[in-house]
Amino acid sequence: MKHARYLPLLLALLLLAGCAAPAQEAVETPTPTPEPTPATTPQPAESLPNGSPERAAVAWLTAMAENVFLYTGHDLRVGSVAALTDAERAAIPLSGVQFEAILTASKLRAGVNFDPPYSPPPEPVMLQIEDGMDYVLEKADYLAYSRERQKSVHLNWQVAYEVEEIHTSGAFVQVIVNEGVSFRIPGVEFDSTMGTPYEVILWQNGDDWLVLDVTADDNFDGPDNWSNFNAEAAKAELDEILKNANVTS
Repeated sequence: MKHARYLPLLLALLLLAGCAAPAQEAVETPTPTPEPTPATTPQPAESLPNGSPERAAVAWLTAMAENVFLYTGHDLRVGSVAALTDAERAAIPLSGVQFEAILTASKLRAGVNFDPPYSPPPEPVMLQIEDGMDYVLEKADYLAYSRERQKSVHLNWQVAYEVEEIHTSGAFVQVIVNEGVSFRIPGVEFDSTMGTPYEVILWQNGDDWLVLDVTADDNFDGPDNWSNFNAEAAKAELDEILKNANVTS
């Protein structure tokens, strides 16, 4: 099958209905960069100032979460560099922009999530920033489709965000945000909860902060990085899997 390399993860999504934005490859570079100054006090989303990159990151993540869980169909190009023309995106001065990444679980550790007390100590790496919004939009589109296609219903759905870290490099900001989602599946007597850390890179374009890249600490954005991932192809493969499952059931 042309897209058979997606099959294991597609099956995992069917079984676990796990939520899943692009892992950037860790690279070392001799180019010196200023040491970032993090904001180390967690900030709840409601306390974030208007017009701040943190507020822009949370607004975009909220729209994505509503699409993935509630199928609202928000245009995720809004508030991101995907809304720019190809020429405008090509002119973004990405060369040499780096941050100290603090996501250390599945993104950097082969898709394995570590729970306390077994969490390994942080191992910061330097990431070369690349424009990954095309992949992020493909991924979000597929996740919403796969959940809706399997008729997943999320009652009493709520989402909350807390900003953990902020790093600045010129007109670019890296925001580390923890997402907490709770919901109830029909027929189940208890709530389900999901927690996902996100690394959001934003670029200041005039008075606006635009999302440039989003990486989730989840199995989808593992170190293999679904290069050239195509949502339509993945949807077709999922449809074929569901069709065969119905035939054999």
